[in-house]
This record gives sequence, C-alpha cells and structure tokens, in this order.
Amino acid sequence: LPLTANGKVDRAALTALRPTGTGQGAHVPPEGPVETALAGVWSQVLGVEHVSRTDNFFELGGDSILALRLVGLGRLAGLGFSVADVFRTRTLAALAALVHDVGDDPAPVAPFSQLDPADAERLPDGLADAYPLTMLQAGMLHEMLADPRRGAYHNVTDLKISVPEGFDLRAFQAAVDAVVAGHPILRTSVDLVSYREPLQLVHRSAHLPVGYTDLRGLPRDEQRARLHAFVDEEFARRFDLAAAPLVRIHLHHVSDHDLRLVLTDCHVVLDGWSLTSLVADLLALHREAVAHGTAPQPPAAPAFAEYVALERAALAGEEALGYWRERLADLRPVTLRRRPP
Repeated sequence: LPLTANGKVDRAALTALRPTGTGQGAHVPPEGPVETALAGVWSQVLGVEHVSRTDNFFELGGDSILALRLVGLGRLAGLGFSVADVFRTRTLAALAALVHDVGDDPAPVAPFSQLDPADAERLPDGLADAYPLTMLQAGMLHEMLADPRRGAYHNVTDLKISVPEGFDLRAFQAAVDAVVAGHPILRTSVDLVSYREPLQLVHRSAHLPVGYTDLRGLPRDEQRARLHAFVDEEFARRFDLAAAPLVRIHLHHVSDHDLRLVLTDCHVVLDGWSLTSLVADLLALHREAVAHGTAPQPPAAPAFAEYVALERAALAGEEALGYWRERLADLRPVTLRRRPP
C-alpha cells in the first residue's frame, strides 16, 4: 500500500488509481449548481477527478479528518453543512439536499472581538487579530514552561520528500510565503503576561525563511550523521514565544530528486494533521510555482479564531456541561491517592 510521509496509508494515492469516483456502475453527473459546486469540493478534498452524485464520501477514501476539511472548504465555497451531515447522508446527492447558504450561518468572528476592551486598547500595531489561547494550547504551554529542559511540545520532524520535476529553492520559498500568508496560525505569537489573560497575537505578516544545505556530494553515512546532528541542534534551539512564526523549515538536498525536510514547530500552532496538511500544501504550491513560473496563491483556510469562539461559548454555557454530567452520571469516580515520598 502507498504510504504518506508519516507512514500512514496514502488514501489519496489509492483513490487516484480509480479512473472515476468509486468505479462502481455508471457515472451519474451532479445535477444543479449546488451538487456541481459540492462535487468540486469533494474532488479537492479526496483527490479524485470525477465525482458521481451517487458516490459515497467514505467509499472514496473520506474519513473523519477529511470530513472536517470538507466542511471548511465547503463553507469557503458558500456551501453550509456540518460534519454530522456528512456522516448522516454520505452520498453527494443526499448531502447536497441539506446544504444551506453560509449567509444563514452565524456571522464570522470579528477581529479582536474576543478580547477584554482594556486589553484591546493596549495591543501593539501590526496585528490582524488577537484572541485567548484554547484550553489545549494553555495546557501545552504550561507543560513546556514547567520544565524547559525536557522540551515538551517542542517538535522536530524529519521527513523525506521527493520532487520528480526538479527542486527550485526560490519556488519553495514562494510556497512557504503563500502558506504563511494564508494561515493566520503561522503568523501567531504568544503573550502570556501582558494582558488580563494569555493571548495569541496574529500578525499581519511574518517571514519564514527556508534554510537549505546541499549534501549531494557526501557519502550516505556522512549525510545521515549531518542530518542527525542538525535535528539534535534544532531540538536544543527553543522558540521565543513572542516572535512569530513559531515554525522553522530547513531542507537538506540528499539526491537530485530527494530532500529531507526538517520542520521544527511549537506544538501550540501545529498538530499531526495540520503538519502533514502543511507539507502537502507546500509540495503542491512548489509544483505550481515551478510549472507556471509565478508566485502561488495563498490557500484558503477557515479562521482559527472561530474555533476559539466555539470553545469559549461552550465553557461559558450550561449546555456542554449538562451533556457531560448526563453522560457520566452512572460512572463511579476513581480516587487516586497521593503516595508518600
């Protein structure tokens, strides 16, 4: 089975083996503007060229993570539906019947609207937005700062990437510039002490320079040793949380078509899914820049501020708390007793 860079089954590559949709029965083209637009989003998410109105999202390689991406990209295309709708309907035609205009959804979260007014007045210039940390981000930062020597949530990922069409460093830098422009989280720094609560500050711009080392003239063992030493150095080199971006990228050229991409990140801005999605976007935008000789366009992405707003609303309301009280009502608590030293 084909594998992705992080060793998981490459569903997109498997799906690409099919000439159309599921490959089962005759292709039934989408009907009407909603189905046609939705089919375009399915094609983008699943990596298939043709989608039939009878195709099943999960039989085409979809999963829960891709369902989230489907909802986000659908919304950017003006198509409103939920993850629950995707699981409940499954086929293109059935999902299209539930699609509503995103204009009917709650208004997008306005920049700076999640701040205490006194904090909003004290923000520095050059920001596009600012909002509180999520609970998960706050927990990560607590663990990270409690024992800096341990390096919790300071991640260094070494990936092998292939560029069959040839590698162009300027095109790769253009791809990095595009994703930084398109994803606010890659322009985000953290301020833990200056405001009434810890905040993440989204800067209007941030520069992420791509490091580059050509190892093609070295024997394989020496290449390996140099890479191991570089990864160790990256792990020892911690981020200044006040300086965006909280990501570093370095490329080591090991053969004409193979490179090692070392991506260092503070875990509060990237998780496993978004890291692999970022690498996939970088490679696709690099190919685009090499093929057309032009700067690639920033990818469209739902704002992370919306997730923050949803979590804050859940924490402030009784609905979520009531749900968990009901689910846990019949369970017996486990008491962990502290043992003496």
